[in-house]
Amino acid sequence: MRVLVVGAGAIGSLFAGKLAGSGKDVTLLARGDRLESIRKNGLELRESTSSTVERFPVKAIASLATDDRYDFVLVVVQRTQIRAILPLLSASTPVFEK
Repeated sequence: MRVLVVGAGAIGSLFAGKLAGSGKDVTLLARGDRLESIRKNGLELRESTSSTVERFPVKAIASLATDDRYDFVLVVVQRTQIRAILPLLSASTPVFEK
């Protein structure tokens, strides 16, 4: 299953890491320093109750190609960023917003 996670903040990174850890093919749409960090070091999740650091193999991208296809898209951004993200998704991608 190919999964796209849009948003590489704390919640998006947590979902991306857990999905990748369960064997899913995960791509993380990120930007700026976070994008470069993931590309260089992989996705790192640190446990808050210990010093454990897990690294997950995710592909980090800055934008979507027109031929990109995913089985599932998880949009995890701030509410104020939703309108800017929607045009990036394919017209055939169903979007559910709370």
